[in-house]
Amino acid sequence: MRFLYIAALAALAGCSGTGTGNSAGITYTMVGNLNITSTAQQADKHCAKYGKVAQLDKAGDLMAYFKCVAP
Repeated sequence: MRFLYIAALAALAGCSGTGTGNSAGITYTMVGNLNITSTAQQADKHCAKYGKVAQLDKAGDLMAYFKCVAP
């Protein structure tokens, strides 16, 4: 059982986390390493639903905040 727990933690180490957002922007709670590149790609996909692109507003404390702006 301990092996499964360690394996799960290792798998999450590079993940960019989960996001909560709307047409104005999205906030990601990071999981593991702060991976801005991967998170920015996810934010771009989110903003594309509204015909916009993601712009990093602030990052830190295992959080990343992106605005959705006109291209």
